[in-house]
Parts: sequence; C-alpha cells; structure tokens
Amino acid sequence: MTTIIALTGVANSGKDLTAEMMTNKMRRRDPDVKLRSLSFASPIKEAVSAILGCRIEDFDDRNFKEGSLIDSHGLDTSPRKMMQLMGDQYARQMIDKDIWIKIAQQRLETAKAQGVDYMFITDLRYNNEQDWVLDNGGVVVCIERNDAVPVAYHESEAGLTKPPCYVIYNNGSIEDLRMEVAEMTTILQPLELRRNSIDDCTPAEWDLMRKYM
Repeated sequence: MTTIIALTGVANSGKDLTAEMMTNKMRRRDPDVKLRSLSFASPIKEAVSAILGCRIEDFDDRNFKEGSLIDSHGLDTSPRKMMQLMGDQYARQMIDKDIWIKIAQQRLETAKAQGVDYMFITDLRYNNEQDWVLDNGGVVVCIERNDAVPVAYHESEAGLTKPPCYVIYNNGSIEDLRMEVAEMTTILQPLELRRNSIDDCTPAEWDLMRKYM
C-alpha cells in the first residue's frame, strides 16, 4: 500500500524542508522503506522551463522564481506567475479542473505497482487535490509559518477551506522544526515488529508469548 503524505501551506512556509526532514527520518527508522515524491506542479515547471530555456533546477532558486524576467526575456512577469497562470487559468479553467489530479493518479498507480510505501507531495493547494489525497487513503499536513515571506497573490495561495489532518508549526528554529517533524513521523510511519516465523523469537520472548496462548 502506498500512503500519500501531502504537505500544504503558504509559499515559503517550509514544505520542502519538512518533507526532506521527514524522508530522512523515515529512512533512519526503516532503511528498507520505499519513498517517492510527486508534484502537481512538475508538468507546469517542465513547460515553463521549456518556454524560458532554463533548467528545472532553476525553480529551486527563490530569487529566480520570484524575480522579474524583464532583463533576461523582455517579459513583465516572474517564473512563479507564469506557472500560476499556466497551471490554473489555462489548464484547470480552460481544459479540466482535475487535470493535475488525473496526471497524479497515473503516477500514483505506477508507485503502487513498484511497491512504494510513501508518496510525498509538497505542493497541495486546492480543495479537489485534498479530496483526492483523502480518497486515496492519504493524509494532509499543513505547515504553518507566521513570518513566511509573501509572494504575489494568486488563488493557488489562498489555502484550503477544509481542515488538514495534522498541523506542523514552523515558527521557531530549524531544531524546533526537526523535533516537530520527528514527532509527526512516528505517527505517520508506524513500525511493526517483523518476524518470519515463531522460530525467530528468542527463548525469553517465546516463554512470554506462551503465557498468553
């Protein structure tokens, strides 16, 4: 079973950092865990990067993502604004409001076939995306940060109207966030005692088990 862990929150609240911390924690708790990431926005980034002639990795640079394209491309906009318009006003409103969900469903099915344990999404923004995650047995975690640097307003930054499953508060230090993530990881990644057979038990464990048989 592949469990979706979807992170939501305003821009710059720490969603990617939280996902990175959580995946590292999960791997330490279970070296055999299979993790994947899925982004509703990845097809949009690919399209915009093709238009601008830049690399996908360039979108990880906040200065580039939020910066003006006047000097470099003669465009009075930013890469983020281009992605917002392409992803929402064009794709969701003119083609299909569930377009990114339908593409994500295909990738989820592939992950299930590959035996992936957890699928991380760090760009959950719309109510229908939240419904899709919950319908697939996933969880939604909101990252709250009071001093997140604001970006140009767009509907995709308005937030969900339905409550998330969990909330992580990212208002302190990195270490504070790491502690919150560690606690959340123990909730989302329950570890079971794995035994191949009763023969794997130690004599002491076998004696204890017989008392309740």
